[in-house]
Amino acid sequence: MYAASSADLYHAGKDKLTRDLGRMISDLEQPGRLDVGLLSKVRTAFGRLNSYTHTGFQQIGARLTADGIGYDYDESEVLDALRWAEVLSIMALVGFAELAKNELLARAALERARAIGTTAG
Repeated sequence: MYAASSADLYHAGKDKLTRDLGRMISDLEQPGRLDVGLLSKVRTAFGRLNSYTHTGFQQIGARLTADGIGYDYDESEVLDALRWAEVLSIMALVGFAELAKNELLARAALERARAIGTTAG
């Protein structure tokens, strides 16, 4: 919607991206677009988020307790995961609002993203 060419869309439809993730993010994080830097933060945390999602060390390590296998997530880890879910949901909302040409909703969502962007780690 912001920076993809017709060729980019064609290739994406065939599961072949023509740009790397870093370039896509920099194309999107231009002033007036998604300029809050949240996508860059998501990219920075991508490995850790994948580890939680796909049964990596982050998820397995939190299940090993002194008593055996169970749940032992720190409250800060739970809050961090919820913050990331909020960030990703709001970024999706910004995109949908702009596709629907609802500028008021897109602006409000982007402002909310900016507000939480400083707390997502």
